[in-house]
Amino acid sequence: MTAAVTIEDVKAISTQPGGLPLTIVKVITSEDGLYGLGCATFRGRYLAVHAAIEEHLKPFLRGRDVDQITEIWQMSMVNGYWRNGPVLNNAISGVASSTCVVSWASRSSSCTISTSACSQSRP
Repeated sequence: MTAAVTIEDVKAISTQPGGLPLTIVKVITSEDGLYGLGCATFRGRYLAVHAAIEEHLKPFLRGRDVDQITEIWQMSMVNGYWRNGPVLNNAISGVASSTCVVSWASRSSSCTISTSACSQSRP
């Protein structure tokens, strides 16, 4: 049995190509060279999304199995001190989509979650 691929680090990348603010989530895994990218853009509050990823979600996600996407999503939604709104929802969406890409790439299996943040299947 192979060891589970886990989340080692989560990085929020803020950028402005063409003057449009974007927030990208990079999920780095325990498998060398394997990472996922997801979009967490909320253009009106992109710095708040960046902070939500770095300060709130990153510590919570480290060490979690990337194949447990639905569990990660559900726990992220209810783990916060305050009610979720567009800032945290966009941050979680970026994490879910990047984690889905990692899971799909590492296992070549189907990957779906109920929120439609990620819906990919094996070709």
